Amino acid sequence: MEHIQWYTKTIPEILDALNSREQGLKNEEASERLKEYGLNKLPEGKVAGLPVIFFSTIPKPLNLPPSWRNGDRLCYGRNR
Repeated sequence: MEHIQWYTKTIPEILDALNSREQGLKNEEASERLKEYGLNKLPEGKVAGLPVIFFSTIPKPLNLPPSWRNGDRLCYGRNR
């Protein structure tokens, strides 16, 4: 299906573009579309495992302020 800017269309234009009607699809049409396009369902995402969740909470060195990367946590930008 081509990219359509749905917000610029009227309801009759949208129904016509989708080959539908205000009352919805008839059972026969719904069965045909189900066979042709499959279920109206998004693919399920992967679930992160416990180790991934745990290690994602640990700060990475590049996410720390520059002064912390050098081991100087108290003096921002000053050398001691």
